Amino acid sequence: MDTIPAGNQTPFAKVCEAIRTARCLELTYAGHRRVVEVHVAGHTRDGEALVRAWQVRGGSSSGQPTGWKLFRLAQVCSARLSAEPLQAPRADYQRSDPTLVHIVCQI
Repeated sequence: MDTIPAGNQTPFAKVCEAIRTARCLELTYAGHRRVVEVHVAGHTRDGEALVRAWQVRGGSSSGQPTGWKLFRLAQVCSARLSAEPLQAPRADYQRSDPTLVHIVCQI
């Protein structure tokens, strides 16, 4: 089974696996189920673990069901690899995200 509660794994295990296997990631974040294409994951200058992803579909506190999102890994309730392949990188994706001072994995 691919489902692993976010608290029971290394912080970046599932997001980096999604990049390595070119699969979407299904996650629960801020009370919403989402399907995302992970593009980059890493740490901010303050050490916060973040993921920048294109949200393919799902709920959102902002009301925007698709588009670029920045997720705090500490707030991900669950993450599971999807069978859905990535359509990434997205045309407007720029490597070396300036928000992240230490990149763990990226497309």
